Amino acid sequence: MNASSSVFSPSTESVKQVPVAGYATMAMAPEQVPALRRCPGQAVGAPISPSLLKYADPQAVAALAVVLQAIQDHDLAQVCFRDWGVIAGPSLLGRQASVDSLARYREEGAFGISPHLIPYESLHAVSGTISQVLRIHGPNFGVGGGPSAAEEALLVAATLVAQGGLPGLWVVLTEFDPELIPAAPGQLAGSTWTCHAVAMALMPAAANAGFGLRIAPPPPVASGPQFRVSALREALATPARPWSCRLSSGLTVSLQPWPVPAERRCA
Repeated sequence: MNASSSVFSPSTESVKQVPVAGYATMAMAPEQVPALRRCPGQAVGAPISPSLLKYADPQAVAALAVVLQAIQDHDLAQVCFRDWGVIAGPSLLGRQASVDSLARYREEGAFGISPHLIPYESLHAVSGTISQVLRIHGPNFGVGGGPSAAEEALLVAATLVAQGGLPGLWVVLTEFDPELIPAAPGQLAGSTWTCHAVAMALMPAAANAGFGLRIAPPPPVASGPQFRVSALREALATPARPWSCRLSSGLTVSLQPWPVPAERRCA
C-alpha cells in the first residue's frame, strides 16, 4: 500500500494529537539477530514458539522485539489488543531473500522457490507476525515497502486514527543503516549494518501518556531535518523534549507533551 500527501492532508484546525501509550526503540546489530529469533521478548498471553522467527527477515525480528519491549516497559500487558490495528513500515524488506530466490528459480524452476518467501519476506510479513503474537483481529498491513516506507506508514496511521473506530494502533517502523545491499546468491550480505526499529502504541484514550504524536501541515517557514527512523529513535530517548521532522510529503511529524486523559482497557 502506497501513501502520499493525499492520504492525510489535514487542515491546521482539524489536526488532532494522539497520545503515545507506550513505545520502544532498538538499534539491532547483526550479531543480535540469532538470539532475538529464538526469544524476541517476554510473551503476552500464549508463549511464543522458538521457531516463529526462524525464517523471518531481520526487520521483522527487530519489529516484534520492540513491540514486546514497549508492552513490558509501559505496563501494557493487561491491555486487550484484540481490536487494535498494526501498521508496519519496513524499508525494502526481503532484498537478500528475493535475490536468492530468483537465482534458485533460474536454476531449478518453481520448485526452487521456498514456501517461506511470501509469509516471511513480503510487505505484510511484519504486521502479520505482530498480529499473530498479540492475537490482533483489527486491520494489519505493511505500507510502502520502499525507502520512504516509514513516512508512508505514519500517514496511513494518522488516517486510521483520524477515522476513529480503533481502540489502539501499533505503528512499527524499521530501516537498515546503511541500506542492506544484497550479496551474490548464497552469500551473506554485509555485516556492518544496524537495523533501527521503533514501535509506538497510539491509544486515543490512554492514561498517563507523557507525549503525543502529531502529523500536521508545516509551519509557514519549514524547518527541521528530513525524517528517518534513526532520528525518531534518538528523539524517543528523551520524549519529554519537543521534536519535529519534515516528511517528504510536505507535512511535519512531531512529538509534543500530552495531557492525561482517561485510560481505556479491555474487560
